Amino acid sequence: MKELKLEATEHTPEVIFNANEGTFTMSGRLIILDSHAYFSPIMRWWQSYLTQPNESTTLVIKLEYFSTANSKSLTSMFRMLQSLPNVKVVWYYDDEDLRDSGEDFKNFSKLPFELIEY
Repeated sequence: MKELKLEATEHTPEVIFNANEGTFTMSGRLIILDSHAYFSPIMRWWQSYLTQPNESTTLVIKLEYFSTANSKSLTSMFRMLQSLPNVKVVWYYDDEDLRDSGEDFKNFSKLPFELIEY
């Protein structure tokens, strides 16, 4: 499966999804108006990955900031991963708001989250 790589911009995070390694990272800022358009290729990639996932999958999220408008897309992405047998989300945070967001996503998605302060 081909790697998905999106370069970071002022308003979007760097995304590196590598199916061969089972490690997927999203880091930076997520403050875009058209969340659906941005997340469409990401969701298509995940749908393809779900057909032949690795034995274990780790999603690393290290967002400096994300807008409330993008929360729904993040929630959808996490819910999509619920069907994976051995998945973990590593959520990095540097303030209480981001920690609380990680807790909220953990509760909404029912995925195992590891919250790490940096």
